[in-house]
Amino acid sequence: MDDEILFILIGLAILALPILAIVAFVMAYNTRQRVRALESRLRLAESALVQLRREPPPASAPTPVETAVETPPAVEEQAPPEPEHASDAPADTAPEMPQEPADLPIAARQGLEERFGTRWAVWIGGLALALGGVFLVRASIEAGLLGPGARVLLGALFAAALIAGGEVLRRRTAPIPAFGSAYAPGALTAAGATTAFAVVYAAFALYGFIGPALAFVLLGAIALATMLAAALHGPALAAIGLLGGFAAPLLVSSADPSLWPLPIYLAFVAIAAYGVARLRRWRWLAIGAAVGAGLWALVLTVLAFGDTAPGLVHVLVQTALAAGAFVALPYGRDRAPRPSLDRVATGVLAGFAGLAVLALSSGDVGPTARIAFAGAMAALLTACAVRYAPAAGAALLAAGIVAGSLVTWPVAYEIAEEPRRVVPGGVARVLWPEALETFLAFGAIAALAIAAAAGARLLHSTPLLRLPAAALAAAASGTPLLVLVTIYWALTDEFRSLDAAPALPFTLGAAALAVAYTALAVRLQPLVGAEDGETPGRLLLAGAAAAALAALSAGLVFTLDRGLLTVALALSAAGSAWVADRTRIPTLRWAVGVLGFVVLMRLVEDPTVADDPGRTILLNWLLVGYGVPAVAFALAARLLDRTRRDGISRFSESLAFVFGAFLVFFQIRHALHGGDPLAETTSHVEMGLLATASLAFSVLATRLDLARRDTVTGVASLAFAALSMAFVVFGLAYAANPLVTDDAIAGAPLLNDLALAYALPAILAAILARAARAVRPAWFVEAAGWLALALGSAWIALAIRHAAQGAQIGIDRVPTEGEMWAYSAALVALALAALAYGLLRDVRRARLVGVAFLAAAVVKVFLVDLANLEGVMRALSFIGLGLALVGIGLAWQRLAARRPAAAAGGAPID
Repeated sequence: MDDEILFILIGLAILALPILAIVAFVMAYNTRQRVRALESRLRLAESALVQLRREPPPASAPTPVETAVETPPAVEEQAPPEPEHASDAPADTAPEMPQEPADLPIAARQGLEERFGTRWAVWIGGLALALGGVFLVRASIEAGLLGPGARVLLGALFAAALIAGGEVLRRRTAPIPAFGSAYAPGALTAAGATTAFAVVYAAFALYGFIGPALAFVLLGAIALATMLAAALHGPALAAIGLLGGFAAPLLVSSADPSLWPLPIYLAFVAIAAYGVARLRRWRWLAIGAAVGAGLWALVLTVLAFGDTAPGLVHVLVQTALAAGAFVALPYGRDRAPRPSLDRVATGVLAGFAGLAVLALSSGDVGPTARIAFAGAMAALLTACAVRYAPAAGAALLAAGIVAGSLVTWPVAYEIAEEPRRVVPGGVARVLWPEALETFLAFGAIAALAIAAAAGARLLHSTPLLRLPAAALAAAASGTPLLVLVTIYWALTDEFRSLDAAPALPFTLGAAALAVAYTALAVRLQPLVGAEDGETPGRLLLAGAAAAALAALSAGLVFTLDRGLLTVALALSAAGSAWVADRTRIPTLRWAVGVLGFVVLMRLVEDPTVADDPGRTILLNWLLVGYGVPAVAFALAARLLDRTRRDGISRFSESLAFVFGAFLVFFQIRHALHGGDPLAETTSHVEMGLLATASLAFSVLATRLDLARRDTVTGVASLAFAALSMAFVVFGLAYAANPLVTDDAIAGAPLLNDLALAYALPAILAAILARAARAVRPAWFVEAAGWLALALGSAWIALAIRHAAQGAQIGIDRVPTEGEMWAYSAALVALALAALAYGLLRDVRRARLVGVAFLAAAVVKVFLVDLANLEGVMRALSFIGLGLALVGIGLAWQRLAARRPAAAAGGAPID
């Protein structure tokens, strides 16, 4: 029994956390809003005082002291800012206690003594009363004075006494505005309600005096009564009642559990909470009720016991109650003629929409129940979006529920279980599966209904603001296409092995949608052509044109039978950008951004864009899957830039860079791995080509940044340079270095694959360092230069070893005398080249590099060559080094003699 009580307490704590978090957040938000309002009034008063000090009053005017004490007229006539829509004012700014009279002065800041005496003492006293009753009963039990019945009776009497005391104190005392949050009658009533919960639970779980049904009813009644009493006693009691109401079912267990009473009970709890929230204008309480109902939806979905109906009913009922509490009641009288979107209401409805899809996917829901539930949810949300502008986003949620129900629909299982029809002649075969017919009919009817309702609302005479109109336009133009794509994806995924989803019907469906949206656009053109701005009609026209282009793109992909939508969505984004450019509707730009985000997610899900890109080099599916989106988003960015340069156009340009880079990278891997771009192996040639491609993209971005300084090109230049550095450090320097792997090198000396792996990226790094001087910081230019130097030096060293050792140059192979001498000669040659460049161009950094190479050559000759070389090779090594050092000294002296100013201390060119 102790374990059960422990688990119950843990459940109560888990259930309380989100509700208390929401309460704390909303209270903090309201406090911040009030502080901002006080700061605004204080600034107005200060400005009025400054103005009065600058303008001395006439002789008959009051004294400055009197004037300063009076309320300035500007402050008296200053009206509070109007809320964005009707529900925000009562929901977010309404006080939780009765407002203080206007003539009362603002209370001074309370010290520790005032807070303890007026706030902490009240709440600590209420907690002490509740704990005192518990300890008193415990002491009597330990002394053997009271039996179980007496304990329950005394607990009930103590709870009734606390509640009665709170009511008497409420009627005889008036709340003090400055200390309203420490309302003493509310503390007594909260202690009584907590004691009542404990008494009922003890009578049921500890002593068995009452059965589970009666305990359930009593706990629910106490919770509802507590929430109703909160309308008189304050928000703390409402939080206790809400927590107790949602926790009551967890406190009652039964040998034969049934989930059906829960939806009914939880509906009454939510109704009581929404009612109190509406009466007292506590929006936090309504949000807490929605969160509690959502948590119970998860419980009913997980603990379905084979019966999903209670969970579906609960989600549907709670969605209807939330729509009424957050949308219908606040906006039923249309107090704001043109309200904008209510983000809180939309978020609550979105949460229940997600729970609806989860409920459909987690249990065995038959086709009839699925259609009834999904249809009812979609109809409810669509009606809410059409009737109330602040909930216009619910139309998109309705489309999401329909698509989610189709994705989770086990249509393959239903077709397999469907009995075969017998036709004359004794041949048994499936003519037209009834399950497939139901699946397609539901999707088509639901999609057309949502689109028609949203489109009709847009053409209605009642005006709409931009965001609600844009949401309805997206639902009207995108829902049928979304459903068509969802059906195609579901069937091709379910019947991939059966080949039961031919492309032709879907292609014809996409073509029909394209024709329908084109006809709608043609019909709307003369009606809204003369309108200015983002009117609902123009938004619908733009959405219809974009949907027609998207449907055509989808039809092309269906015809290609690739089962992928990346190309279609990219072409749709380009088409939407073209429509946005022609119609000058800024909201349509967001469609391009949304499509770009979806395409990016498709790229993350399937990087190769196709299961089998083909074996042909360059001319394969990768060229279509990545090349077409790259061109499409580059075109979209250019079209969007004609109107203005913003985040959407930059995002489109970024996607063009990303798709172009993936195209080049995967084509390199495809060519080097026999058509498998996801091969697990790699080589120094591949790493070198990938580094070269990254540097080429960095150079391209840098050149574009020279013509037009922009964030996208700047970030792209840095990102591709960093990517190339990663290929060099982790690939060419270690993982794919032929010195480490001992892989064979193809080709003759100097003309081999080492040139592709090391020399080619070195050249690109040098080009990047030169191009980046005007637009990049000094550290970037220096890093590119050092990268070019490192790659070039590595290529020379590896080329010497390849010439001496042959195809395999592993580090464990013993070097020859000619190889050792060649290393010394190479160091001297590099030193001479760097010093010559530094001396002729007066570049100090190049001279320092030459000195470093020369120092390395000296160290090698005197330490390595002296110990390993013999005979002529040793002599040639020392002779060559000596001649080089003498020649360098003479050249340096002559150059210094020609530049006396520089020799005297002039600043060199760096």
